[in-house]
Amino acid sequence: MDETTNGANPSDERSGRTGTGAATTADAARPAPDRGAPRLWQPGILTAALAGIVVTGLALAVAELLSILGDRFQLLNQFSSPLLAIGAAFITLTPEWLKQFAIATFGESDKIALQVGMGITVLVLAGVIGVVARRSPRIAAVILGLLVAVCGVAVITRPAAVGVWDLIPSLVGGVVGVYVLGLLFRRTALDRETRERLIAERDGEGATGGKDTKGSKDAEDATDTEAETDAKAAEGAGTTDPREYPTRRSTKPAYASSLGRRRFLGLVGITAAAAAAATAVGRLLPSSADVNASREALRLPEATPQQFPSGLSLDTIDEAVEGQEPFLTPNEDFYRIDTALTLPNITAEDWSLRIYGLVDTERTLTYQELLELEQVERTITMTCVSNEVGGSLVGTATWTGTPSSRS
Repeated sequence: MDETTNGANPSDERSGRTGTGAATTADAARPAPDRGAPRLWQPGILTAALAGIVVTGLALAVAELLSILGDRFQLLNQFSSPLLAIGAAFITLTPEWLKQFAIATFGESDKIALQVGMGITVLVLAGVIGVVARRSPRIAAVILGLLVAVCGVAVITRPAAVGVWDLIPSLVGGVVGVYVLGLLFRRTALDRETRERLIAERDGEGATGGKDTKGSKDAEDATDTEAETDAKAAEGAGTTDPREYPTRRSTKPAYASSLGRRRFLGLVGITAAAAAAATAVGRLLPSSADVNASREALRLPEATPQQFPSGLSLDTIDEAVEGQEPFLTPNEDFYRIDTALTLPNITAEDWSLRIYGLVDTERTLTYQELLELEQVERTITMTCVSNEVGGSLVGTATWTGTPSSRS
């Protein structure tokens, strides 16, 4: 026998609510909260920031890998790399006074300082993307898309750009980043209204007349006809509790599809592993073994030696003053100040020199063609314009090559 009294539902009696007729049936027709459903979870600010950093790292790693592969097979320019393009653009657009300040302050470590600054900037922006995605993945995706657009502009405006194909690494990396960002946050990002409604459903407040949230208000606005139809269907099936049967509204709580903490962190870990793997593969290409083998096999032709006054040589110069440093600077100690963010990693067979601009005839020389020209030796001292008196940005070496006038 049904345990209702005066048409009241037992759950209404326990919650202090009573009613009759269709109103009571409408209350009863609402599904009971699923106590076994997964707990509603949303990442904290630090966790979201970490996830944003990992996702951005994956996007950059994928872009770098594609750029390296494209450069390896001579399909793309090396500056199709978004990081290299941004760094090169920054160097190009930096005022001269700031360049001189960086050289004077950091010396040969100016590139390291620039890379550290770029790294910090990327970390901050990536963290912001993650925090924004915690509430709105769409806005975070837009921010990430804007960063991809900036990278694309930097890539395509480089003088060495070969065309729109150089945009492929940045675009693919951006698509991967947006997809993974949505995968992580689309089931954890909840606006305030939705969050309150889901918490009410989880805690049973939606069925006991707690907070007047949007979800409970919609349920109370259900028509009497719908409620009676659902109740009759339940009675015909042999039960007096219509909550055990689906109504026109889904009986599955919306928070049942929420991404739990363990799964969220697991996906972040997988993303980090993928980023690390892409970075590792990129470091192995092109193979440094091929470059080293090419350099070791290289033999310079005989060069016309330079002439010194009678009785004078490089050895006598070193012996002229006791205790002075060697006149010639060892290769490993020679200073390096330039605008390149990375050292060239290229074989002699792939190297070429393009002579163009204000010349009558444009010409491109391979390394082998350069070696076949007449070679001369010259001992030359080079110094950086930012070198101070007694500074280290100076060096002397014996150079072997051919005068450009003879090429």
